[in-house]
Amino acid sequence: MCIRNRAIETAFGPLFDGREIQIRIEFLSEDDPLYPQASMSSYDAGRHIIYFRRRVLMLAPEAWYDNAMAYWTYYQGGIARSSYPVIGIVDEALWDAHLGQAAHERGLTWPNEDCRAIDISRRLGCEMLITAIAQLVQSPTAPLLNANRLDLLWPGDLADFERRAWARRGREYRDVCRLGGLMLLEPLVREFGVPRVFAYAARTPFRIENNDVRLSALRYQDDARSTLAL
Repeated sequence: MCIRNRAIETAFGPLFDGREIQIRIEFLSEDDPLYPQASMSSYDAGRHIIYFRRRVLMLAPEAWYDNAMAYWTYYQGGIARSSYPVIGIVDEALWDAHLGQAAHERGLTWPNEDCRAIDISRRLGCEMLITAIAQLVQSPTAPLLNANRLDLLWPGDLADFERRAWARRGREYRDVCRLGGLMLLEPLVREFGVPRVFAYAARTPFRIENNDVRLSALRYQDDARSTLAL
């Protein structure tokens, strides 16, 4: 955990707004009510505890040390990721703690409850943030995007987009989450860095207003720049 925290700080800058937060680690069995259900770890922002499934302890093979020292080296090839999954699990736990702490301090949760909403204007915005963050922490180079096709990645008529997306088995919805979300956060990351932008995203849900993803995204970026520039 300490090694990967240093690797993240070297690659991106300090987590938790640069504050020294004492985080405890606990390993839980399946019969424990706090056992992480959705992934290999969970974070209690109020108590500053990362809970891991106990079987994570069995996933640290020999020779992991050199693969853990540099952040991006681990994600640049499939061999390291398949051989040392514990490194990716620890990274996920640290990023979730960073995001969860930022959200908690504004009375929110991460992921935001909007991700469970039936209303697409709330759910889509939340899923765009989550998908973009997952890509930005695991891909050293962002995919090439055609900025001239904002009409596809940031649709101007959300109701029409919803009808088209599900009629085509959700492929367009997935593209908007993945590529539209990346187009939303990646320019901000280039300006202000990953930790600060992620903390802002955790504290500031992206909600689509007036049925228009494009105008809502541009407004979200403008508000983010105004806040992060202070």
